Amino acid sequence: MDSVKTSVIIEEFKLELDLALRALDHTQVSIEQCSHWLSHLYKDLSAETQVAIVVETWCRYMLRVTIPKKIAFMYLANDLIQKSLLKQTKGTLILPYHTEFSECIE
Repeated sequence: MDSVKTSVIIEEFKLELDLALRALDHTQVSIEQCSHWLSHLYKDLSAETQVAIVVETWCRYMLRVTIPKKIAFMYLANDLIQKSLLKQTKGTLILPYHTEFSECIE
């Protein structure tokens, strides 16, 4: 895939991610929907690129959102990490959120 197309896809993903994170709330439905969307590869992005963008954006948001929103973000990170670890134990790991989040949270 050429770099222009990749750049367009990355920007499109960042925009959709921003909208998803702004809409995120502390309800189980909201967290599961966002986590489900983030647990699948987006178009032609590599797993590493997608995870890096999600975790970087998540970290940035954590610095500026209110306490109730931070709780929702922690629930989301937990859900993504748990799914990532579960898939790793089954040998079907696609998106390594558990390693990226551990670096971000340290």
